[in-house]
Amino acid sequence: MRPRRARNKLRKRLQFMRNALALAAAVAYASAMSRCDVPEPSLVATQAAQSVCAPGSIATGENFVRAAGHGRIKDVVNAISAGQDVDYLTHPKNDSALMAAAYFGRVEVVKVLLAAGADASIMDVHQADALHHAIVGPRWLGHNASGHAAATIARLLIASGCNMTS
Repeated sequence: MRPRRARNKLRKRLQFMRNALALAAAVAYASAMSRCDVPEPSLVATQAAQSVCAPGSIATGENFVRAAGHGRIKDVVNAISAGQDVDYLTHPKNDSALMAAAYFGRVEVVKVLLAAGADASIMDVHQADALHHAIVGPRWLGHNASGHAAATIARLLIASGCNMTS
């Protein structure tokens, strides 16, 4: 009888987690209706012109995606000004810099990437886009304080034309 109770308890916990995820998605969608400030594309050019681009600081696209996930905005701007493809996909997961920044709640990096023309509708190997990463990331990592960042990023992505049906 005990294994059955344990299974039932696990099922209840999984259902609770599914409901919490659905609620987070609903909150992000509802908050998307409020005002959304996306920086002008000229902001990226201005920041790139003001910063010194250190050659070799971002050697590969993999490091570019890693810098976006870590929130190193100066490295991201330098890489973009040096000609880095903002839609570079990592191997083998096909993660983009926008997905990494959204997953870890890096609002300012998301703004810069969107202003530079990053495509918010790109899917990874699990058919998840940047909006999915923004909603799931803070919950999966256990960051309760990142809910505001996730909602802000969701608004930015939806305003930039992220596909809500996928």
